[in-house]
Order: sequence, then structure tokens, then C-alpha cells
Amino acid sequence: MKKSRNTNSTLKFSMKTSADHPQEDVLTTIKAQHKVLKESIKVLKDEEAAVHLKQRHLAQFLPYLKMHSEAEERTIYATLEEIDDAQVATIEAITEHALAKSLVSELEKKDFSSVWDSETEAKAKVLAELVEHHAEEEEEEFFEKARQNLARIELVAIGQEFRSLCREFQAREAEQVQPRRQRGHGERPVMKSH
Repeated sequence: MKKSRNTNSTLKFSMKTSADHPQEDVLTTIKAQHKVLKESIKVLKDEEAAVHLKQRHLAQFLPYLKMHSEAEERTIYATLEEIDDAQVATIEAITEHALAKSLVSELEKKDFSSVWDSETEAKAKVLAELVEHHAEEEEEEFFEKARQNLARIELVAIGQEFRSLCREFQAREAEQVQPRRQRGHGERPVMKSH
């Protein structure tokens, strides 16, 4: 298990959406969520960051990334995929999401909160780098396609739908956590062998 210096990074993760800003367009909401993701990307890429920080960041990064990706795919990507001028950029973004989902799935199967091994370190770093590249490209190129092809009122409406999907995702996540808490403090599920 890797141990290294402690960084002063604070964990400011929140599933907060911009429900209190109903006129915020989808691009503004996405960029705000990218900012949250980039906080963990920095830690996950830092070879000197303490293991416990990487574990905490990854534990919150994965569900936040899933929420963000699902909302993007069901709103802005679905809209732009139907527009000829934006199809290539949208398909590229969807492909990058598929690659990220594969790594997310692999990391979720690992017990990284207890064991931080070389494989976890490598996969977390690759995922962080992929998401960082994706967010930068999205903000530089994809956003421009959206602005060229959609009116502000459309971007605001898509933003409202995006935030609604984020809230739905959060509710589903909370429902999945609740049954685990009902087992009792510190109890783990019994694993059955075949």
C-alpha cells in the first residue's frame, strides 16, 4: 500500500445542483460541475497525495461523475446528436463517456476504501486524466457547437432538465445507501459463496 505526504486538499464535494438558479443555462451548470470534478482530478493525479485523500476523493468522484455523465447524455448530447453540425463532436463525447464508464465500473468493483494498490492507483489516474481531457475539450469545442446551434432559451430549458436529472440521480443514490445503513452501524453484508 502506498503512503505519501499529506496534502492540504480539502474535500468540498457536493451533489449540489443549481436548483436555486432556474435561469442558468446547461453549459454554465456543466462548467460548474466540471470545476467540482477537477478538485478530485488534481488529487487523483498527484503521485505525492496521501492515500487516504485519494480514497476519499475517488469515493465521491465516481458517483458525481456518473450523475454528471448521465445528465449530459440524456439532455445536451441527445439534443445535439440530432443536429448535423454537432454530430461528430457529440459522438466523440459519448465515446469518451463510454471509456470513462468502463473505468468507473472497474474501480467500483475494487475495495479501494480499504486497499489502495498499484492497479487502483493507475486506473484512478487514467480516469482522472480522461475526465480532465474530456472536460477541457467539451468546454472549448463542444460548448461552441451548442451555442452555434441552440438558442439561449433552449440552453436554459436543457439546463433545467439537466438539473432535474441530477436530483433524480441523487435520490436514487440515497435510496441505495439507505438499505445499507439499516443493517446497522459497521455491519457488512454477508457474502455467499457458490
